[in-house]
Amino acid sequence: MQLYHGSCEIEKRLNLCGRLSTQKLFPEKSTLPINILNLQCNTSARMINILKKKLSESELTEVLDNLLQQAMMMNKTKAGTLQLLNKNTHTLELVTSSGLSPEFIDHFKTVSIDDGSVCGRALENGEPVFIEDLTKDAAFARHLNLALQNNIVAVQSTPLISSNGLIVGMISTHFNSPRKMTKNNFEEFESFC
Repeated sequence: MQLYHGSCEIEKRLNLCGRLSTQKLFPEKSTLPINILNLQCNTSARMINILKKKLSESELTEVLDNLLQQAMMMNKTKAGTLQLLNKNTHTLELVTSSGLSPEFIDHFKTVSIDDGSVCGRALENGEPVFIEDLTKDAAFARHLNLALQNNIVAVQSTPLISSNGLIVGMISTHFNSPRKMTKNNFEEFESFC
């Protein structure tokens, strides 16, 4: 971790694996303290771990919203969720979402490894899970009607893994048509997470 102080230039701001645009992650109107804007980390998971200790809830929400928007842009979709792991219950708790109905958000507010959700399976396996067509996924059947009501047909969920190998959360992006992801797409997105 490296902190720059006071007189930094914009190009020294947060840089995640060279793929993220600082202006997209932290718009100029950001109210985050300058030392947080200058934090450099190599993964989203590491950044979240650091910032959870340093930011107020509203500041952390701003960061997480921006991370989710960047993830959605990388995957060329308009719907997604970002969840953080509750270490006490070993469940994922939804902290930010985009492009989804209130019913969907409420339904996936807390996710466990045994509920058949794509993110629950990624949590259980500790690795990304991609379902290219939810209508053909028997494990997801209990969630399918709600997904289809939200025009979701494919989902990818990628764990946010800290530098010590622990899952701290999950980013899921939702697609409105069956989708295939290349190995390169997976690798790029994993490095982001």
